[in-house]
Amino acid sequence: MSGLSTRNPERRIESNPFDVDAWNLLLREHQSRPIEQGREFYESLVKQFPNSGRYWKAYIDHELRTKNLEHVEKLFSRCLVEVLHIDLWKCYVHYLHEMKGGLEQFREELAKAYDFALDKVGMDLQAHTIYTDYIAFLKKV
Repeated sequence: MSGLSTRNPERRIESNPFDVDAWNLLLREHQSRPIEQGREFYESLVKQFPNSGRYWKAYIDHELRTKNLEHVEKLFSRCLVEVLHIDLWKCYVHYLHEMKGGLEQFREELAKAYDFALDKVGMDLQAHTIYTDYIAFLKKV
């Protein structure tokens, strides 16, 4: 094992802010902590890697696990348009469907959200679940 891999991840990041392996070590560590303790870390992570859908999704998932829906919606508003990441968009559509899909007055808004998501992800093969969910939603409505 090299000396670099055994060093403290925080020190590795100080010397190289783009050391993804060190960030990933810290991410795994913070995912098991309460969100109140990890929020500052997540903010620094998405500040360092603003276009990483994987990191945004990890942050959002942690907020979702603790039912901080206000924080979740703020995070989606900060990242969705800028970050074209299929799993992030799937998470967004799933969140809307689960949280607001049952509301009668929200059906039109949910359809607009699906249209918006599909416009952003395009014909990417990994987006098939969004298309499938949208078709199921339209059949149900």
